Amino acid sequence: MFGKKEHRSVPELNTTSTADISFMLLVFFLVTTSMDTDMGLPRQMAPIQKEQKLEHREVTKRNVMEIAVNADNTITCNGEMVNSSQLRSRIIDFVENIDNSPDKAEKTVVMLPIFGKVPVANKHVLCIIAHPESSYNTYFLMQEAIIGAYHDLRDRCARQTFGCSLADCTREELEALALRYPQRISESSKGGLK
Repeated sequence: MFGKKEHRSVPELNTTSTADISFMLLVFFLVTTSMDTDMGLPRQMAPIQKEQKLEHREVTKRNVMEIAVNADNTITCNGEMVNSSQLRSRIIDFVENIDNSPDKAEKTVVMLPIFGKVPVANKHVLCIIAHPESSYNTYFLMQEAIIGAYHDLRDRCARQTFGCSLADCTREELEALALRYPQRISESSKGGLK
């Protein structure tokens, strides 16, 4: 009656291939999934100041270029409809003001490192007005045109003055070029534009 108990062995599952299959599925999903890259503009916010100082500056009409992104996703420059490449060339023409035209940015002679005494349009302002219902893509194209215009101005000056492209300039040369062609941008949002 009392006999030896039989020891039954529990069957084991072969899980070796399960890890391989899991790895293959992971690789498959990583390869086939599309990754959207974010578009953005590099911007540096002004540091927080302990005391708020409101500065009132007088800007003459001559020194203001109004750029608007409207609700219907059109870009206007001083009231005229433009595309991004036209905007880029208008900004270059406005800031550079080769012929010292009275309807473009006013130049003053200033002393700059490396350059010495040179005429600089340091009083101009690009006034950006973006409608809240405009698309980000149109706003991005407008901002890209502005950044591209300043880059073109600085690159052209670097090639003429230093004999190299903007990318090959030293830190001191880049700082001098930024003072020669300063980015002066005022931005607001206005719901009244159509």
